[in-house]
Amino acid sequence: FTFTKTKTLRHKWIKSTSRHISMNTKSSVLNWLESKGIKKDEFLVDVDSAQSKAIRSIKKGENLCTIPLSICLDPSTASSRFGSSISAAKFRTGDIGILALILLYEKSLGEKSKYSDYISSLPSVPPGILSWSDADLEELSRSTTRRVMSQIQAVQQDFDTLLSLSLSSLSLSLLTLDSFKWAIGVVKAILSLSLSSLSLSLLTLDSFKWAIGVVKARSVILGSTPVLVPGMDSISFDPMSTAEPEIGYSGLFSNKVVRVAAEQSYEAGEEVVISFGLKSSAECLEDHGILPDLSSEDSSCELVVSISDKDSYADDKRDILEVAGYSASQVFDLDSREGGREIDREREEDLDPELLQYLRLKLITGKDSFILEACFRDTAYKSLSLPFSKANEIAVHEYIVSTCLSLLLSLGAENERDVECEERDQERVEREREKEREREKESVASKLARLRIQERAVLKGVILAAKSALSSLSPQGADSREYYQERRLAELNLLRPLDPYEVEREKKEREREKESVASKLARLRIQERAVLKGVILAAKSALSSLSPQGADSREYYQERRLAELNLLRPLDPYEVVMPGERERGEYDDDLL
Repeated sequence: FTFTKTKTLRHKWIKSTSRHISMNTKSSVLNWLESKGIKKDEFLVDVDSAQSKAIRSIKKGENLCTIPLSICLDPSTASSRFGSSISAAKFRTGDIGILALILLYEKSLGEKSKYSDYISSLPSVPPGILSWSDADLEELSRSTTRRVMSQIQAVQQDFDTLLSLSLSSLSLSLLTLDSFKWAIGVVKAILSLSLSSLSLSLLTLDSFKWAIGVVKARSVILGSTPVLVPGMDSISFDPMSTAEPEIGYSGLFSNKVVRVAAEQSYEAGEEVVISFGLKSSAECLEDHGILPDLSSEDSSCELVVSISDKDSYADDKRDILEVAGYSASQVFDLDSREGGREIDREREEDLDPELLQYLRLKLITGKDSFILEACFRDTAYKSLSLPFSKANEIAVHEYIVSTCLSLLLSLGAENERDVECEERDQERVEREREKEREREKESVASKLARLRIQERAVLKGVILAAKSALSSLSPQGADSREYYQERRLAELNLLRPLDPYEVEREKKEREREKESVASKLARLRIQERAVLKGVILAAKSALSSLSPQGADSREYYQERRLAELNLLRPLDPYEVVMPGERERGEYDDDLL
């Protein structure tokens, strides 16, 4: 589960009047907001209407609505509801799963919850693919490069995690896949509520999927955190909109609020749309159950790149990625530069620079591996933002071509159904229509066929761009890239012309390299003879000074030791005692 706002999508965000879905409501969200102290006249959008129409004319840049952050549902409030036993780190769905638990918690309170009116306005069927059949999900997984089945498995695993957290408080009769009475234990051990206060109809896997689906469809990303903003999440969603909610400050005490400004002018009664974050076609289908009408140029798909455990330099590469703020498995968004079926641009610049940088590191090997040394650890990844070596650059683009070809094969060959669907879509784009009704009538098969068409266009465009880069890297190609070696030599000022002294020195060095072995050994003998002759002369000079006729000025050990003991000084008269006198005792005691 990744938050799409932080992803590297490079769509042209071209406004379309028919790329949105509206959030149907069952009760008055405006009345509920008014009960929380928010004035209705601060809302320029009728969020109780089916298509969130403008209440009055709206100018571009005007705030459509302002919601206090204090009434929003935020994952950071989980500890106050569940205690420390529940945290995003324990779930694959992360903050999305925590926010879904908070929503279920408030729903379990019924009328006692301050969000009861807001929750009653939420859709009863999980938006997106969480309500799809297994057959449709299998078909979806074969129709996109996005790992949708992994998303489904994450929901199931998190449900199992919740179940395991409360095994000690559950009856064995409840521990079956069919019953899913997990929440009895969850509520008792985690939510700290009495069993009698809960409705068993809420305590199922389906309810968890419903909550996850609602959060994924209606939450906005503030910073890097998903937040449910009551009222604002009832405004129609448009994946092509640039009007994204953001945090601001309001009032005397600068209280935090969530605002969203109009991206264009609206007339009274006209439908207003906002963005819930940058999302690809596959993500729109996954979260909202709709597939936007994107041209081939605006389509995108996903490419997962990982550092293999079998890589000889896997640990070094992972360390470098960690320093750079990346993980060992990264998802990249690929987009297309196609115009329909005709490729009009085949340039390397169309490839994602971040993808190229990551792949350069992944495919570093052989002589290039010096950049993985610890001394380059802090600068290695930055160095790879530009071509590193020709061999490495060829490996990168060959990897892109082969991987995208594999993904194309996984999407299957284009069939008549896909072609017919594409023709229908082209006609649909050309005319104005009521988008919501059309999407409701559109079958899952038709949506998946259109999704395959979009992603195939992306992969074909990427393959052509990579092949174009490979042709310039061939021996016959005009390769204008500057690689790491040239850049480093330029930094050290080693690409300048040599001065005459350096030329002469280089000439001599080359001449030496051409010398025969015999010549080199002869020169070596001459050098060592000169050394030995010098040593012999020095030794003979020392011997001449040591001869009886020589002036030997050396101080030997005996003299040095006597000097240390102060025994080289003249004897004191009182120290002179004849040996015979000492034996006969004929000496003065005082003298001794």
